[in-house]
Amino acid sequence: MSIDPCRRYAAIGGPDSTHAVAMPSDHGRARDLKAAWVRFWCSTAIGGCGTELTARVSGDRIPHFAHRSGVRCTGLGDPRSHALAWEHLVMQHALQRWLESLGYDVELERKVVGGRVDVHVSTGVGEHVLEVQRSPLSVHRRVSRTELYSVDARTVSWLWDSPRRDGEADLQLRSDGIAFTTRLDEAGVVQVGTLWRVHDPADPAKSWDVGYDDLDTCDLDQHGLRTSHRTFALQATRIFLEEQQERDAQEAQRRAQERAQQQDARRQRQEAEAREAQRKRDREQQELENVRARLAAVRDGDGSPHSRPPAEWMPPSPVARRPTQPPPDKVVAPHTLAIARMQRPLGEWTPPGGWVGLDELPERLHESAKHLTLWVRERFGASGLDDLQWDDVPDPEREQVAWLLRRGYILLNAKGNRWLRA
Repeated sequence: MSIDPCRRYAAIGGPDSTHAVAMPSDHGRARDLKAAWVRFWCSTAIGGCGTELTARVSGDRIPHFAHRSGVRCTGLGDPRSHALAWEHLVMQHALQRWLESLGYDVELERKVVGGRVDVHVSTGVGEHVLEVQRSPLSVHRRVSRTELYSVDARTVSWLWDSPRRDGEADLQLRSDGIAFTTRLDEAGVVQVGTLWRVHDPADPAKSWDVGYDDLDTCDLDQHGLRTSHRTFALQATRIFLEEQQERDAQEAQRRAQERAQQQDARRQRQEAEAREAQRKRDREQQELENVRARLAAVRDGDGSPHSRPPAEWMPPSPVARRPTQPPPDKVVAPHTLAIARMQRPLGEWTPPGGWVGLDELPERLHESAKHLTLWVRERFGASGLDDLQWDDVPDPEREQVAWLLRRGYILLNAKGNRWLRA
């Protein structure tokens, strides 16, 4: 069970006092506080109403401060901000009592050019500033305020709220190698925490650790606030940074090796693709050379072995699929396209594959090639190679024969002087 933070604190010394006290949760200590000060106020210094408060320490309820009956306080505002303001005052006065016990001159809320400092300390050999920061503060503001306070002070020590990841204390620890935090128990006792960097493989989110000290074990020196954990914290952070450099170097090496492996794998893949592309080009080139050789043999009629079609083009036996007969005399002489038109008009006739590829021939040979296709597909199964040319359609390069071969409509014999329906 706990009480509202706003009911835990009160001011002593008057309605506008900045001397704050915290009500202990222990009844005995609470009665001692009540007897020692008697009168308590809702201080206007932190936005209170300035009326007197009652210290309630009785029964089983947790000791607390309360406004007197009939008083309606309108100056508290946001409870969280109000509680932080009370805690700030409590810590300031706790620091003041501690420092004065060491024999130092202490001034709270000392004005400086451009602002004021929470706790200004003169040790006789130097000036120091302790800044209690309970609310969020950007890095830029912290740096600028540190520069401002350092004009009149030898050291500036920041005392942050409870540490959290990426909080103000954590950020200062990363930049300066050390940071301090504070905590306040229910009795109003202040402790100072010293942070140092850690690397915990079991908890990667953990970036710091902290050790707390009572104020009476701390002091000030030429480096600022000195705690019993400060030397250890600095050493631990230095070791952490050295190990972090080694971890970063190992990670950089791992990434470099990974990139090298990826680049090597990509290079091997590209080389394999290049070899396959070259093999494909070689096959296409070889096929093109084979076609050129066959076409040359057809044009020259020299019976060269190169004119032999591939094995898969040859029929399983020298016998044609259909009974063959030599073309009748009326077809052989004269062997013209004009007569072919009259004997068998094309009409709507097309070969099984249609006229795909006809554009490979000159336009003047289109009709001639169509009638030759009809002639070899429907009328005759084999004859001499000279029959695959109309007397009235010059084709000295025998382009129509080459086209019929490419379309797979005919095959040539071994000598290349006769054709056979495919």
